[in-house]
Parts: sequence; structure tokens; C-alpha cells
Amino acid sequence: RDSFPEDHVPVQEPFAIAVGCADSRVPLRMLFGSVVNDLFEVRVAGQVLADECVGSIEYALHHLPSVKTIVVLGHSDCGAVRAAVDNYLDPCCLTTEEMSSGFRSLVNHMLGAILQSDRSLQIVAAETNTPLSPEQYQACLLEAVVAINAATIAHRIAYLTAKQGRDDLKVVYGVYDLLSHGIVHPSNEPQDPSWQLGLVEAPATSADVTTTALAACRAAIASPARTSDQPSNHHAGCC
Repeated sequence: RDSFPEDHVPVQEPFAIAVGCADSRVPLRMLFGSVVNDLFEVRVAGQVLADECVGSIEYALHHLPSVKTIVVLGHSDCGAVRAAVDNYLDPCCLTTEEMSSGFRSLVNHMLGAILQSDRSLQIVAAETNTPLSPEQYQACLLEAVVAINAATIAHRIAYLTAKQGRDDLKVVYGVYDLLSHGIVHPSNEPQDPSWQLGLVEAPATSADVTTTALAACRAAIASPARTSDQPSNHHAGCC
């Protein structure tokens, strides 16, 4: 502290809260062209919104008036999401270590997004008459869950900020693709089932979350899932 006097410590003035995965391949600060003191980062595997994460966001909202944006960023081929999806499709697939209370907490936090994705994927596959093998179904489900998990978390955070009267805040979400290094989101146009570049505003209502889930599933079916690792050996059920 002698070499860094207290009166020289900079005031915390981030312009955004970034909620992201702990994955080392997702450099939040670099992605948004930020420097020190630009981002208030909340990072945990699968960017799940556990109580501690909510508390961190609430702290920033109460004490850091400089914050004007909240970004929720998922990423492709997320190991935590993959483990949660594998466990959903085959509850016996997790190892003893992965069945720990801490890891189970991560899986439980993602269950809602997985269930929504599964229902939506079956609807989209049926309405488009798209037969999917077990392997294809699993790959599409994983890709959809990553996006829906991020969108659902953004929706919950938007609700939280509204309750606190922070109507000045903008909440957005997206998915960082590990191969292209771009940030994408599912197109909400049923006639255009694709991944669009950039961040997008959080779903405002529960109905919007459902629409986003269907859009993510359409995009996942329309474009082959791109992963940086080999696919898992666990198989999904067909539509």
C-alpha cells in the first residue's frame, strides 16, 4: 500500500455488468474492447444465475451508478451446459465427481432452459418435418440450450432491474462462437432460421422467452452445430 497510496486508488466506474461463463476461452474484456475499470464481471460455469451472482449484480446496481448496460454472454460448446444436457438425456452419465453438490447446483440452475429447449426442439422438428438422429438431436439441443440459457438469464436480470426501478439500464444477451469468434443470437423471424450477428435485447416477457426458444431451435436445426471438441458419446432421444 506504500507504493499505491489510498488516495490514488481509482473509483470503480464500469459502464457495464458482464455476466459470463468462467471458460478461459471467453475473454470478456477483449471481446468488448474494454480496459481496466470498464466491466464489472460476474463469471461462473454456465453463467448460471445463482444467489451469489444475483447478489453481485445487486451490489453493482446499488453502488455503481456508472453502469448503464448488462450483458449476458453464453458461448458455444460450453462444457457445463454439455454436462447438464448429457445428464438430462442420460441421468446415469455423470461421474462420481460430477455428482457433487456444487456441480449438481450448476446442473439444476440450467434445467429450466434445457426443458424449454427440449420442448421447443420437438415442436420445430415436427413443424418442419425434420427427422433427427439421436446424435443430431443432441447436437441441436446443446446449441439451443446455450442460447436459451443466456436469453432466460437476461430475461430474469431485466425483471430484477425493473423491480429496482432501473429503467435506464439496457439488458442484452448473445452467444460467443468459439470457432468464428463472433457474437450471435437467434433470428426471431420464422422465415429466417439463422444465427444473426451481435447482441440482442433480453426477452421482455415469458411469451418472448418462448419465441426465442423456438427461434434458437430453428437456427440450430438449420445450421449444423459447430463445436471445438469432439461430440459426447451420450445419445439423445429422437423426436
